[in-house]
Amino acid sequence: MAAGRTSSTGKVRDHGPDRTVLPAAVASGEYKIGGPNSPELLARMFPVTGTDANVSQNFVDGRISGELMTLPGGPLSLAVGGELRQEKMSIKSTDNIMNAEIINRGSLLIDGSRDLSAVFMELNAPVLKSLELNGALRYDKAPGFSGHVSPKLGARWTVTPELMFRATTAGGFRAPNIPETLGQVGVTGFFNNTKDPKRCATATEVRNILKGGDKADQNDAATAYNSGCLTSVPAMISSSSDLKPETSRSITLGMVLEPVKNISIAIDYFKIERKNEIAYRDVPYVLAREDQPGYSDKLKRNEVSITDRRLTDRANALKPGANLAFTSGSIQSLMLSYENFGKTESSGIDLDITGRFGDSSTGKITVGLATTIGLKLRSWDVDANAYRPNTIGLYQSPRVTSVLSAAWNQGPWTVGTRVNYVSGTALNSDETDFDSFGEAACRRDITDTLPCRIGADWRTDVNVAYTGIKNLRLSMIINNVFDQQLPIDLNGGYKLRPRTMKVGAEYKF
Repeated sequence: MAAGRTSSTGKVRDHGPDRTVLPAAVASGEYKIGGPNSPELLARMFPVTGTDANVSQNFVDGRISGELMTLPGGPLSLAVGGELRQEKMSIKSTDNIMNAEIINRGSLLIDGSRDLSAVFMELNAPVLKSLELNGALRYDKAPGFSGHVSPKLGARWTVTPELMFRATTAGGFRAPNIPETLGQVGVTGFFNNTKDPKRCATATEVRNILKGGDKADQNDAATAYNSGCLTSVPAMISSSSDLKPETSRSITLGMVLEPVKNISIAIDYFKIERKNEIAYRDVPYVLAREDQPGYSDKLKRNEVSITDRRLTDRANALKPGANLAFTSGSIQSLMLSYENFGKTESSGIDLDITGRFGDSSTGKITVGLATTIGLKLRSWDVDANAYRPNTIGLYQSPRVTSVLSAAWNQGPWTVGTRVNYVSGTALNSDETDFDSFGEAACRRDITDTLPCRIGADWRTDVNVAYTGIKNLRLSMIINNVFDQQLPIDLNGGYKLRPRTMKVGAEYKF
């Protein structure tokens, strides 16, 4: 039996522009551009903002196991157990954010607790020397929801010492967490680089015309395009008291073989389906359906701005007869909420190869290759009542991820390296943003020179450890040893990946 408590208390502090004080100080001349300005004025213009958080979890769990009888393959074993868990969460933004006094800062207020409980049993049955079955049941209970039983059944068949087949099928359960059900003020943030379907076509035409104007027009071309095709959408994601628990079912089928001594190869196929998945609707999906029932009340737009009119007027002057005009203003806010959004289906193949060589005189070498090949990743379209297209190979869903590792150990020395690989992907995330980030759209609207796909990514890390001094362990880790930069990403923007080194010493006494 075990019991414990984990807790975390923290404050995050920053400075944000005051919605009233800052523009008033600039307009009155009290704030002097280029300075000097008093610390008191700057403190009023950019007051302290932040978030206070207090999160804790108390738990107790226990397990009893034993042998029931002897089967042809060995003892029939049974294990039973249970757990109790209490979760508490209190997260609140500072009052100036809660009162909407700070520009472009979203507020957050979550305050709640819940008690969770579970019991389980597991039976392991070696029915034959070569065949072992494993079964388990788990019962979960969360406040406000009926109890749920999750089953698991596994089998392992050893054909020869060099060949073994295995399979599992299982169910899963997850109750909505505290932020998803008890948040009093939703998480607020910005979805950047978003296509606005009501503005992008006009923004693109204005951009194309302004590119042929003078230097000022050329600078405005990017402003026009970004205002409709790469815009930033402020959104609030609120909790919901109507959520149902998520459930899942999974299957795996695979085999492990040892073609030669000290080299093993494991190949497994997996398929996972999650139902009643808790999520919020994708922003591009909502924007594409803005005028449909159930979606129009989720958006609020600004009026067409002075800048919008200036850009279209200039484009019309450069190209008489174009008659361009924005018919919709920019998005002021987007209201989303957590909901049971249907289901997600994923499948793929895991490949794991391990080899061991050498001896104590020359050093022992371990080499491994762990690879996941994605086959399918589909989300549910709640309106069409059908799965949306497969997203494997699209943005943030690479088809192949792989880690090649090697380690040499002799006496007190251990030296290792890891080569991480992620295959290239398209720029678009799914079918809703193909017109913005598909390869043809990229070449037409974004660039003629930069890559319209994200290339494959490689990163190499090395580590060294020495334990030749009693009770002392010295270590060094260098991540990205060859300073390999991330591939160009025209969708997510540039991200720096520096070479880093960490040196450590651990002494036990």
